[in-house]
Amino acid sequence: MVTSIGLARQYRLFVHSVNSVETVRRTDGQDGLTESTDRRNLQVIMAQGQGGIYLFTGPDRYRKRERVNVFARTRAVDPLDRHETSALQLSASTLITLVRTQPAASLIRLIVIDEAHRLDGACLKALGEQAELLKQTTCLILLVDVDIDANHPLASIKPHASVEHFAWLSSHEVSRWVQRDVAAHKKRIAASAIQDLLQAYGADLAGIKAFLSQVISWVGSRPQLSQADVRVFLRVPVTKSQFALVDAIAKRDVATALQAVQEQLAAGKEVLELLGLLVWQLQRWLTVGQWMEAGIPPDGIAQRSGLRPWQLERMQRELADRPVDSLRWALQRCWELDVAAKSGRVPSPRVALEQLIVALCLPRTTWLGEASSGEMIHSGAQR
Repeated sequence: MVTSIGLARQYRLFVHSVNSVETVRRTDGQDGLTESTDRRNLQVIMAQGQGGIYLFTGPDRYRKRERVNVFARTRAVDPLDRHETSALQLSASTLITLVRTQPAASLIRLIVIDEAHRLDGACLKALGEQAELLKQTTCLILLVDVDIDANHPLASIKPHASVEHFAWLSSHEVSRWVQRDVAAHKKRIAASAIQDLLQAYGADLAGIKAFLSQVISWVGSRPQLSQADVRVFLRVPVTKSQFALVDAIAKRDVATALQAVQEQLAAGKEVLELLGLLVWQLQRWLTVGQWMEAGIPPDGIAQRSGLRPWQLERMQRELADRPVDSLRWALQRCWELDVAAKSGRVPSPRVALEQLIVALCLPRTTWLGEASSGEMIHSGAQR
């Protein structure tokens, strides 16, 4: 039965959505929602509410975040009804309270849970029990960086969820994305400049967008971004030291890696910036490692990743003794340290970062997520 409050919410949603319907371009290299599609989505929302559980899988966090924004826009979610949190901060009771809360200013609430693979069994059971009720008032989006197979903890949620996968874009798709992003600022970019971006960033759209913002400010009123403009910023001295850190970890050279950390911090970098660099490298390794494990040939991997042949060969050597499970474990340790540092639960983030780097440089056996290794990092983060 529809109450007067429910009708009022539907009317507010209808008015707000009709006024805010706009063309949305998806970031996967294809044209996305058109105005007519937006209006059709609005009709579906009015009829069904468009709540429920959504699983966003895959390594491309930038496109997942863009998709979250599309969800918020097409559902006319008021900021009061949009909530984001980490799975590490949730218990079963707090999760149930969160998803049962009624919308304050919208027809539907939007809840985003990052690192959803960290939800414990009690939380997953609660979500399964609340799945039908969620469809009425809540759109719950779970973010996870890997595919959900039969052995994954979130496999029990898949029957109740809509799944969208966000793999890294191919080099061609990234090129098109760059051209559209620059065109939005009423500028053009040289093909040679795009190739430099692909070599430096691969399919990291967040990194490319931040970089382009700097270059666009640099060129001012000039209509085109040239290769020379791009290379002004690609030659920043700090970049070399950053890659020195990554290279040292790839070679398992503890002394050089710790020296690179010291140099970066002395140059004014923050601990969380260096942690972000580790996450970036681990995500690249994990993505390529999964493709190798799936039997995709080198040519196919190069096309999907945007890596040049010599870059791919080097990465294959680096992955020779780094199984996919160990990369997932390492990435989880990074996310845990990031959350702990931001919440003030790490007295010395630098010490915790250095311990993590040492663990990443250790032989294969300690990469497999054994209890002793995990306890070492956690104990370092808590001291």
